[in-house]
Amino acid sequence: MSQIAYHRFPALASNLTAFHNVSSPSDLIIAYAVLFAIPKPASKPNCGYFTTDASKTYQVGDGCPFPGENKNIPVEIPELKDKDVNHFCMGMRHAAMLLDDGSVWSWGANEVGQLGHGDESATSRPKKVVGDVPFSKIFCAANATIATTQGGDVFQWGQLSPKSTEKWSSPHKCGINGEYVYVGANHAGATKGSKLFTWGLGDNGRLGIGSTKDVSCDKPERVRLPVEDVAMGARSTAVVDQEGRVRVFGRNYGNLKPKQGPSILTPVVVKRLAEVETLVGTWTDDFYLANLEDGDQMIFGDQIPIDDPEADKEGLESKGNPPKKMRSPIRF
Repeated sequence: MSQIAYHRFPALASNLTAFHNVSSPSDLIIAYAVLFAIPKPASKPNCGYFTTDASKTYQVGDGCPFPGENKNIPVEIPELKDKDVNHFCMGMRHAAMLLDDGSVWSWGANEVGQLGHGDESATSRPKKVVGDVPFSKIFCAANATIATTQGGDVFQWGQLSPKSTEKWSSPHKCGINGEYVYVGANHAGATKGSKLFTWGLGDNGRLGIGSTKDVSCDKPERVRLPVEDVAMGARSTAVVDQEGRVRVFGRNYGNLKPKQGPSILTPVVVKRLAEVETLVGTWTDDFYLANLEDGDQMIFGDQIPIDDPEADKEGLESKGNPPKKMRSPIRF
């Protein structure tokens, strides 16, 4: 599903004011961080990126590497001038952009190699990811980037799990070939038919394998449940089973599954949510949108701080102010 679908959330309507001089939101490819910002102090600057059909790439916000005079006026990124952008994503402190020629360009923080430049040097200017592998899709986690080829090979760079020793500064081929890839803050998954394989940080059971252990991208493990669709959040995962029901696993504040406890190690059904076709989620929180077979949409879950050691230092953890719990799905 296109990221533009997130504009269906009323609370995000104010984000559109930043694009007042753009003719139509359907002309844009908008990064996750613009729509679901990481929990942060009000004074924390933010930045977003988008492209138009005219092969121009823009940024908007007061936290961009090279902002314009007015933070609400989009500014074109010169390094990407006349380049055809296919897709892009945003991590905690980095951005990556896939061009139509299969190359990936990235910029931002790089302390764990998440830019894929072959080093750990940060840069405020877009630079091509090393190697000559042509990619077809890219995904950003908090401090990692994942890309897939047309043939389904999965590559990863950066550090997906903050507890893992797996840290690459250039594209590393994972031990999975999948049709679709899904990325959370610190975990990821890929499907082959109805089979889901997951890897990364295992805390709270977010990998759905019955334990909290970390799993290497070199050897992802299978979730023992046939799935039709998947969405991953900050500390949880939601899937649609073959009966159209939604099942969740991972960190639980009562918002995903009341009375289930803080950790859900294997998939459990979310009540009052059936006949679901697809799910939408983002790595910055555990807030999901379910698209129903009758065309309606429902939301469940809530915002949960992401797993990142730097978050505590910047006051992003929202200690003493837990997320508001949504006890059941809400229909639009």
